Amino acid sequence: MNWLRENYKWLFDGFGAVAFFALLPRIAYALKHSIALVQGFLHRGPNRLGQEVVAFDYLPGGPLTNGWRLVSADKPGVEATRLQDRPGCFRLELQDALDYDVSESRRQWNRVEFSVKLSPDSYVYAKVSLEPNEGKNSKTFGWIAVDIGDSPPRRAFKNEWVIYRRATTGGWAKVDLYLPDEVARTFGKDQGIRFAGLLGFRIRGSLSISPIRYSYDERALRFTKGPATSLEKPPLNLTEKVAILTFIVALLGIVATWTVPEGRRLLGLEKPTDAEHRQTDSSSPSAKPSSAPLSADKSDNTLRITQSARDISELRRQNHVEPILDAESAKTFLEIPVNSYGFAEGPALSVYPIVKVEIERYGHLYDFEIQKLSDGSGLIVGFVGPDMFETLRTGLSKGSELVLYSDVWQDAPKLVALPAERLVCSRNRPIGVNGISHKDKRKVISALDCAVR
Repeated sequence: MNWLRENYKWLFDGFGAVAFFALLPRIAYALKHSIALVQGFLHRGPNRLGQEVVAFDYLPGGPLTNGWRLVSADKPGVEATRLQDRPGCFRLELQDALDYDVSESRRQWNRVEFSVKLSPDSYVYAKVSLEPNEGKNSKTFGWIAVDIGDSPPRRAFKNEWVIYRRATTGGWAKVDLYLPDEVARTFGKDQGIRFAGLLGFRIRGSLSISPIRYSYDERALRFTKGPATSLEKPPLNLTEKVAILTFIVALLGIVATWTVPEGRRLLGLEKPTDAEHRQTDSSSPSAKPSSAPLSADKSDNTLRITQSARDISELRRQNHVEPILDAESAKTFLEIPVNSYGFAEGPALSVYPIVKVEIERYGHLYDFEIQKLSDGSGLIVGFVGPDMFETLRTGLSKGSELVLYSDVWQDAPKLVALPAERLVCSRNRPIGVNGISHKDKRKVISALDCAVR
């Protein structure tokens, strides 16, 4: 105990000692539950568990051989065309409608995301399982149809509601459905039923659509906004109260240790003394340099990496950029504010100068992050292979070519952020790749062919 007091004195100073020893036996039990509760109360971002993708990248095959089926057998016309300007997206020409069933193991998943450009009388549906809020334990099903517009939800039939999403430039609408909320403000509004599961999807009429992604969002229904009758928060039980109290005490304990020099030093918030620094140097291996490049040298015609960051989050912090607002989405790079970032499609980067490229608040795997720095210049963020990474460290001469990928994969694990004005990009290619780990699923990303200006 004396050795512990001498070497870890900060544990015994004031509240830090009380918090540490009080929380140690319960931290493993309470941490997961308390974080989920706090996330719900603060309406933080969703905590997704797993994701499935219904993609359309099977040409020259067709939807009917890849999980889809015709609603009317006497209207067999289905034509699918790949959209060159939107990687992974397809134009579907239908005489009637196509249905897709979600597997039994995914029926509890409750979030659906896709982008769509609709034609007149065309819709994308989510087929949902429904159950009464009270009474019999009987289930039925209903349809939630997505249309373009700015109107409140309307009831089309007994088992069908239509909801609306605004279209951005080009007629495309980004759709993000948290199904318990959508059911609560449609079927639950006057029929007293709630969401019980996701059964499938339906596409009706001719439209253009991206891959459909669906996942499980852990937000409890009682934490979402909606009518008080169906979404009222129940009182907390004893376990929930203990979990929240434990989380608050842990947070106070961490804050307390920040005020103690030994604790700050242990957490890396305060530099060690010269004697401690020399002792560390004599007993520890040298720190490895960070492996992700942050920016490039603009002093001459050579494109050269000069800084590094561990990941995209650190890159954003070092460049002092924040995400653009929803109101700024779909504006050009020239119009968005400095010290901000968003996402641009590869085809746009290969056609237009950076100042004319539209920047969106949210991006997909095949979109490139664009950062606008305080001086008004822009960075294109992407990934390169190890050989190109080393070449960029020593310097890439004017006219040299390189390929920039929109997401990390096995052959391109190195993060780079390169000045947009130093690159001229001639072509964007959608490619199917494998992730870093052998457990990662195959995905579609963009490859941007560029040359040093």
